[in-house]
Amino acid sequence: MIERENCPTCDLNKDYWARQNELIEATRMQRGADRLTKERKQLRLALFNLLHRYIGLVESGDCGHWDVHAEPEVIEAKAALKQR
Repeated sequence: MIERENCPTCDLNKDYWARQNELIEATRMQRGADRLTKERKQLRLALFNLLHRYIGLVESGDCGHWDVHAEPEVIEAKAALKQR
């Protein structure tokens, strides 16, 4: 390809492909963000279900008696679930 000085068509092509590359990168980033959002929702649900089941087990008395709500792990899990 011969490079031409002051070629408006060449400049338009460069601008077009630069913009296409920006759009491709933005799409890739959005897909990554969407995937992370979906995974976050799945993890929050899994943590909620695990916490609910654990608290239910402890409060049933089948494993002894203690204040499950005072455990640091339970406190941390509840705090994590309150975050948006």
